Amino acid sequence: MKLFISWSKNTSKEIALTLKEFLSDFFRSKNLEIYLSTSIQPGENWFDSIRDGIKDSEICIIVMTDENELSRWTHFEAGAIAFNTKSSNVIPLLVTSRDLDETSPLKHFQYVRNTHHEMLKLIRLVKSVGRLTGVRQDEVSKRFDDLYPKFEAQITATLDRSVTGAISNIPFGKVFPSDTVQVEAGKVFIGAPMASLNTPAQYQAKQRDVSHVAEAVEICCKSVRRTYWAGKDIKDPNKFDGERVALLRDLSHLKSSESCIFIIFEKLASSVLVEIGYAIALNKRTVIFCKTRTDLPFLLRRADDQM
Repeated sequence: MKLFISWSKNTSKEIALTLKEFLSDFFRSKNLEIYLSTSIQPGENWFDSIRDGIKDSEICIIVMTDENELSRWTHFEAGAIAFNTKSSNVIPLLVTSRDLDETSPLKHFQYVRNTHHEMLKLIRLVKSVGRLTGVRQDEVSKRFDDLYPKFEAQITATLDRSVTGAISNIPFGKVFPSDTVQVEAGKVFIGAPMASLNTPAQYQAKQRDVSHVAEAVEICCKSVRRTYWAGKDIKDPNKFDGERVALLRDLSHLKSSESCIFIIFEKLASSVLVEIGYAIALNKRTVIFCKTRTDLPFLLRRADDQM
């Protein structure tokens, strides 16, 4: 029997490899062939290989995490699985505490979670569909109890290594920009209101100040691998990138950073900026009234076009 494991993005890939090892150790059967796209050899036609792997499989397991719930590839592969497998045994494996999103095309499949009880049901299904005889029926529960703790520990370790997470109950992948799905360990985002400075002399002076902060952080903090701040290489305040470009680029860097430092040069007029940022982070429908766009902070001027 061929079993296909679908994955997308790093955390899901690691879990898929762990699952393959777990199933192989459990059944010890030459009649069970487990297919992952990581098995494709150099020179093979990648798309044809995956298509053939899907087409010939009797069971397909789709590894779902917070990181890849919105992945276009996962949804594409799931659609291909649904139309091309020999049977209806398409099983999303949810390695997350949340249910699938209501809009997910995987919602109508019967999913399992990585719990002792549900993984045992998955094992029994694989044994039944594949007619695998390497483990007798009366040995299944005991063998599962022996092997599951190692599997569970490996999954936990993988999730601990993954720095991606959620804001409130919102999957990390849904937070703008949605294409940024991982946090880079040791990366520090530095924010400073450079676009608010009025003269080149003011800009250059503050640019030096922020540069000193960035250098000090990189030298003094052993856990910091690199810093990012938008004004580092912009020498002329009149040569900022457009609002749309800056919004997407800077918020992508902010989202992928492990820590943030914000530098305020002078007293701000209102805490409304914190409230706006909080509303955006929580994916709230947000309306900002102002006289003109230029009254807004630089990154908010075209936010409605991007977010």
